[in-house]
Amino acid sequence: MNYWIFLALCLSLNTQAITPTHEKKLQGKKEITYEDLQHENLGCPENSECSKTSGLLLKSWSNYIENTNIKNIHKKIESFRKKYGIPILFLTTDASKKTVDPILWNSRCEHHNPKEKIGTIYKGMKFFRNNPKSKLIKLVPVKVLTGKNAGKIFELPYGEQALLFLENKLITITDYEEKFYTLSISENGKWTVINLLGKLKDKALLEKTSIECKVKTKPDEYFLNSYCTEIWDADQKATVQVEQMWSCP
Repeated sequence: MNYWIFLALCLSLNTQAITPTHEKKLQGKKEITYEDLQHENLGCPENSECSKTSGLLLKSWSNYIENTNIKNIHKKIESFRKKYGIPILFLTTDASKKTVDPILWNSRCEHHNPKEKIGTIYKGMKFFRNNPKSKLIKLVPVKVLTGKNAGKIFELPYGEQALLFLENKLITITDYEEKFYTLSISENGKWTVINLLGKLKDKALLEKTSIECKVKTKPDEYFLNSYCTEIWDADQKATVQVEQMWSCP
């Protein structure tokens, strides 16, 4: 498609503003694809702050996932995690731009976007092999309230939910472009992509129940509140109670 026709279409659809650098790149192309228009750096998501390096890694991951058969997806993603990491969502601030080089979006949470712009919180993404344990990377705390792990705190990627405990690790099911995989998370932040048996997943989904929190953790600038659930502990063969922080509905 001709550049000027494509640009007019872009503007009519109210997509993100095109920077001068991006416009110059587009003008130099004979044929423009939607991917070209999404971002000035190939592979970067639309409406994000994203470097060329991050975009290329994300594109490699997207191609890898697209060509991965669902039957052995856990092995393939675990192999990718060991080599490059997996894309993890988190909350962060401006300070991460200098050292972390994350992909950033504006958060949809109102309290993350103060009018004076000081203390703005962003939704970020970066490839990590394990929990980076960085002050600049805010994952979601999940506090265990009952059972043998009571008092321990596990950290989930932003947007994920605690599903069950297996081998003393917190399990969550995540997805990328509708391909689902299971992430096992240890208390010290070690991650493994595992094959979760269907019967165990069904049991965990059946047992998961919302409950009232007796005592709530005080939120910080990242989180508004918390909620409590009972989830299945496959090691104890019983449900346990956990408290998970959340940012906005």
